[in-house]
Amino acid sequence: MLKLIYNAPMIFARNLKKDIAEKVVILLTKIGVEASVEQGEVLQKIETPTTFDVCVYIKEIEDLPDTIGILSNFLGTHEQKTLELLNSYPCVILGGVSEATVTALKNRVPENVEISFANPSTSLYCLELINEDQMAHHQVRQYLKTISRKENHNISNSYRDLSYKDSQAIWRQFQSTGAIRLTNQSFERYEVILEKLNEETPVNSIKDTLHNTMHMPYEIMDEVLASLPVQLEDSINASEVENRIKMYESKGLICDKKKVSNGFRKLVIDEVEDQKETIELLSHFIPKENVASQIQIPWYAPVPLSDLMTRYAIAKLESIGCDASFEEIEQFV
Repeated sequence: MLKLIYNAPMIFARNLKKDIAEKVVILLTKIGVEASVEQGEVLQKIETPTTFDVCVYIKEIEDLPDTIGILSNFLGTHEQKTLELLNSYPCVILGGVSEATVTALKNRVPENVEISFANPSTSLYCLELINEDQMAHHQVRQYLKTISRKENHNISNSYRDLSYKDSQAIWRQFQSTGAIRLTNQSFERYEVILEKLNEETPVNSIKDTLHNTMHMPYEIMDEVLASLPVQLEDSINASEVENRIKMYESKGLICDKKKVSNGFRKLVIDEVEDQKETIELLSHFIPKENVASQIQIPWYAPVPLSDLMTRYAIAKLESIGCDASFEEIEQFV
């Protein structure tokens, strides 16, 4: 039933007597579904809709608990299950749903939650080799040569622009090895890096752009511009990043993009204001037995965290006066 609802508009039931069909409509309406009884030509116009996978990115990570609650109500899942979905890169929370369902979800979440969607059958995929199983890696590379027309299959741990058909064939063949990760490239995210300035653009104009688009204080701009390259934006959806770069270049800022890593992060603390409060907070992210009784600066987390939980931990630590950041590590799940 949920699949039918998520794929709306769909034919929910066929060949019902009129009185039974009307009762079904009343029942569906009571649970918040828009339904009607139709016949004849109207039915012929109802086609199986294109379905999409749906990905979520939480811009204001401090709102993670509220977002989990909203998504859980929409998905009909327990909050722990919703957190597991968000914690698994690239945060795909729905698969095979209609555009109407995507729209309904967009209308349900606040503006700080970015909803991306893509047709899986027309998307391109990135294949990554993610563990130390060299035998499995060799087998994957050999298999790629047999199913793909691409000639660039040299020794690499990442292969891009694979079709849905090829990616599914690889997944069926090698998922049990734990050696591969497939990602829909539509859901990738990118940093925007300011590399240099257009010498023909007045510096004051560039500063105005940084202030108006990034809310960067004028007081720090000279230092920032003297330290290029610098990160302008930390996470932009793949569908938007090229337009964003063109916008910056039109303002005299020459930028490049860098794909956000899929791996886990190592949490780092460089300053602590309250030892007891910090240790208590860390115990919500890291098993208590792995948290020392005294935070030595700099402190490095003994276990890796996902991107989502790293961002949330940093926000919570900064709220109690800590100076926190992260380091990327080559560890995948």
